[in-house]
Amino acid sequence: MPRPHDAALRARLTTAVAGGEALLVVLRGGSCTGKTRTAVEVLKAVPDNFKLFLPADADSLLAMLDADADADADADALGPRTVVWLNEAQHYLDGPVGEAASAALLRRLDGDGPFVAFATLWPDHERVLRASAPSGSGRPDSHRQARTLLAQAHCIGLPVSFADDLDAVREAARHDASLATALETGEPTSPRCWPLDRTW
Repeated sequence: MPRPHDAALRARLTTAVAGGEALLVVLRGGSCTGKTRTAVEVLKAVPDNFKLFLPADADSLLAMLDADADADADADALGPRTVVWLNEAQHYLDGPVGEAASAALLRRLDGDGPFVAFATLWPDHERVLRASAPSGSGRPDSHRQARTLLAQAHCIGLPVSFADDLDAVREAARHDASLATALETGEPTSPRCWPLDRTW
């Protein structure tokens, strides 16, 4: 079920690719709001000759970014015409290695494009990564690089329900049996009530 943010994000991505931009997109939302689905759908706008990387953790992300910075970068480098997907971005951006990876990704975003990084992030984790140490507390600023990175990202907050799009949902349900069933049997505004076998 496409939602307004899907079309807006696809248009932003298409512009970035055509213009050779380096772009970080953060999809923010809680459980079952469709962060991963949104990322999968918008990736259809990426040309076929782009490489997709899914680093396992902060260490592997940092290694990829370090390879890209190397003049003799190898096949694992995050060069132009690359998409990197950071699912549950707190696992890549938090902690000492996460700070190093955030700094390296900031440098990469200043480099050649087109390059796109997608990150999914729960609001609670985003608040932690954006927080700074209280002034005069004597505590180190453990998220300075992550906070700077998120400040320049193209952030999209995903709604927790379809309440604002019920007319579109009802129209789509006329041609989609599983969606029609969800409308009849569950709470229609929430995607978590939809049948588990639903395909996107």
